[in-house]
Amino acid sequence: MIFQYKWGTPQYAQSIALRTDILRKPLGLVFEIKDILEEIKSLHFGFFDECYSILACLYLKPLNNFMLLKQMAVKDTVQGKGIGRALILEAESVVLMLGYKQIQLHARETAIGFYEKLGYKIISEKFEEIGITHFKMEKKIKNCKKTY
Repeated sequence: MIFQYKWGTPQYAQSIALRTDILRKPLGLVFEIKDILEEIKSLHFGFFDECYSILACLYLKPLNNFMLLKQMAVKDTVQGKGIGRALILEAESVVLMLGYKQIQLHARETAIGFYEKLGYKIISEKFEEIGITHFKMEKKIKNCKKTY
């Protein structure tokens, strides 16, 4: 199940642990207090199993006229099962309800295909961030039009 949770909650603590395992430990990085404090005003989303253990997470940072999707992480044991896709689609629907029409992100080179399948487009040359190659990507979010 997917739901939004607040900074500082037990669900948030689970997201920190997951992001540490998937995104930071392999690079020899840890969360610092300043990293965590930067997330206070962000929107946090998670995909949880029936025991409320986190399987995937991401957060959205509101900027001037778009949301910045950050720290997408999916537990290794469930990658490739559609959980990341479902989580992003839910986050996109919330972004739209809040009146934003665009999401941007910095994608690791290895994740570009995943985001392209969801309609994200590369909008930059490659660049290095935290010691690895990234590309800036974006997606224009639109309302779905129902036909009857």
